Amino acid sequence: MKAGRSANQALDFTFIHIAEAPSPRPPPSLSTRTPQVKAVTATMTGVCGTLAWMSPEVLANQQYTEKADVFSYAIVLWELLTRQCPFAELTPIQTAMGVLNHGLRPPMPDWPPARFQALVRRCWDTNPAARPDFLEVIELLEEM
Repeated sequence: MKAGRSANQALDFTFIHIAEAPSPRPPPSLSTRTPQVKAVTATMTGVCGTLAWMSPEVLANQQYTEKADVFSYAIVLWELLTRQCPFAELTPIQTAMGVLNHGLRPPMPDWPPARFQALVRRCWDTNPAARPDFLEVIELLEEM
């Protein structure tokens, strides 16, 4: 695996596909994309996934929505900016406890545009209700 790239990422020029393997189909057009499924607030899979990318509510085994994925997406955006693995200096349990109990986030570099920094910070907000949904994320990214 190359440094700075998550083990579960398949990249193309338009989207970051979180997948086991790259999709053989091209991504849908941004302008015609509409959500097909909305997550229902529920305890879905419990603590399933990689700790460094998990939202606080998933780590706490609380009810969650698609906003948990927005949190994870923010961590992926940070990875793309920095070309580093988040919390590489910590053990998985230190990462989980830091995110869950102390609001730990990866350090944001100062060079990205302020609007992009603000978007990433909104996406990894501790409060899921404060996070944008993915349609808003797409709109904000298209405006940049």
